[in-house]
Amino acid sequence: MTLKTESMGRIRVEHIEGTAIARLHIANPDKRNAMTFDMLSDLNDALAQLDRDDSVKVVIVSGEGKDVTSGWDLSEVYDVFSRFPGGSSSIPSQRARIQYYSQIWGRNGLFPRYAQLHKLTIFEAKGLCYDVGLYLGLYSDLVVATPDLQIGNPRWLFAGGEGDLKILAATVGLRRAKQLVFLQNTVSADEAKDMKLVELVVPPEALDDTVMALAKTLSGIPRDNIFTAKNGSGGQFVSGMSGALSRAVGLSNILYRDGEFNFLKERRDNGLKAAMEAAESYARGESS
Repeated sequence: MTLKTESMGRIRVEHIEGTAIARLHIANPDKRNAMTFDMLSDLNDALAQLDRDDSVKVVIVSGEGKDVTSGWDLSEVYDVFSRFPGGSSSIPSQRARIQYYSQIWGRNGLFPRYAQLHKLTIFEAKGLCYDVGLYLGLYSDLVVATPDLQIGNPRWLFAGGEGDLKILAATVGLRRAKQLVFLQNTVSADEAKDMKLVELVVPPEALDDTVMALAKTLSGIPRDNIFTAKNGSGGQFVSGMSGALSRAVGLSNILYRDGEFNFLKERRDNGLKAAMEAAESYARGESS
């Protein structure tokens, strides 16, 4: 198999020559493929380029190493607003919050771009698949998992029910969506299959071959059929993403009371490692 590779920092695109298939890699394995702001921007740019590439019919999204992504890079969680006007103060401006979250949920943000991609998408769900990984899976056309999958959003426990809860509820059902957000936060591969978060669970050694076989089958569909089908389906996600943008901005600016865990404050005052340890203790009910 001959590959033509384009690298955009920690986002890598491989065009499989002789096919209409491209593979998009999230490549930050030292941090379990945690997604930085720069990676968010590069991934969005890569998707825009793939959308314009008429030689590509199918896009496979995968992570380098044993995980697809551990979610947003929490080492940036208190600093990311500083990239926008009014975001450098101890209390970032509302305009900085809106501009940052628009990079994720706004009209030209990551998830709207991916959900409305005029290509068929297959998501390889393996290892940790948190936060951004969960939504990449939800907006994909097919999801193939390995048995070690842990998918969901651990931050729901202390960051609130952020994200597109409409697509989550449409996929798993309202009751299970509430269970995920308020109680369970993450599920295993078998639970994910039962919830319709994934279509197939295969052994790790069979993942690439299974996904490639599916991609080759899908690539036999005429381009106009794919474009028309995806062009008509993308709009259904708009209202859910609009709600996700509003919730993200609001949840970044909530007032914490005594006994409520504030990860941002912990991160600011004590550093990332201490904040992560405090979050794990809070999740176990050992502290508040």
